[in-house]
Amino acid sequence: MINIIKTPPANSVLLDANNSVITIQSTLGTGHYFRALIYINDVLFDTQGWSRQDNFTASKDLKKLYAAYFASTFATISTGELIEQTQFIKKVNITINEHLLSTDAIVETVNLPVFNIMHNQAPESFSDETKVQFLDIQPEVMQIPQTAKFAIPFFVNATAQDIVVKLYHLTTILETITIPAVTGKKAYLYKVDLDTLTFPKEFKYITLDVSCGVATVSKTFKFFLLPNYAIKSFAFKNNFGFYIRAFFDGELEISNDYKSESYTQLDGTEKNFEINENATYNINTGSLLENEKAIIRQMCNSLDVRFLHQSKWLSVLTKTKKYKEFKEYNHSFNEDLVFSFPKNGDVANKPFVSIP
Repeated sequence: MINIIKTPPANSVLLDANNSVITIQSTLGTGHYFRALIYINDVLFDTQGWSRQDNFTASKDLKKLYAAYFASTFATISTGELIEQTQFIKKVNITINEHLLSTDAIVETVNLPVFNIMHNQAPESFSDETKVQFLDIQPEVMQIPQTAKFAIPFFVNATAQDIVVKLYHLTTILETITIPAVTGKKAYLYKVDLDTLTFPKEFKYITLDVSCGVATVSKTFKFFLLPNYAIKSFAFKNNFGFYIRAFFDGELEISNDYKSESYTQLDGTEKNFEINENATYNINTGSLLENEKAIIRQMCNSLDVRFLHQSKWLSVLTKTKKYKEFKEYNHSFNEDLVFSFPKNGDVANKPFVSIP
């Protein structure tokens, strides 16, 4: 007999990058081994031999089981919408077979409770029992222009409950989207283009409420009213794989550096055969209050950052070395962010055609 000592509860949602240790125990002892068949969304994904730590017990940590296969796609925002993000939550079925070592015959089989994994890049605390929660939106207040396009991901644990997203200022409602009678543990992405909404330009802020039944979470968005410089737009992938927008009104400085590759000719002189040009973007965030500055830390930890420059989204490499987390008696923060971009990267020829 195979006893399940430790397993995720049925229908639970675990984070893929967190530790997920499963422990099983056999009563048969020596001369046997375990093999696990792991199904993702009911399709066989992997077959693993689970080694025993003694004659009876085996433990397996499924941390980052599916990390290489979750797909994050960057896309521009052109309209407001609320869409379930099924690509980031996967159903997991695991069948454990116990084999006789001498003949490889299956002598025992057990199925673990079906559970789910949700994509994350780095470990963090998470409870799937929370009715509604934002997914890695760390600042309490986010600075945005009045024409901003942005996206907010969230997670719900619903039981025949309405999901309601409301964007408003005091008693003025800018937009409300409702998905009725939702059941299940699901991730959603709310996208909004403020340029398509009508509201008085004297508004200093707007509020976003996300509700699951009677449970509600809120986020405040403060408008730039007197920006110091032109507002810079960024998009970066957060810990759950969603692209979050960030906006700064600090000074931008762009500098180029060059690295030449050369060879020695027959007459002993050097000749360049390639010159690589790299752009460095130094961007000051402008003044951020204590409840706004967490966006800097998020960007510095992101593996994928995009910068909107001359109407094009450039995929830039983070080169920022430090971030000031705290300073006593300091209520306004600003940081210099550094990014690099190769100016002579690959460019595909086009168009290509197919020939029957």
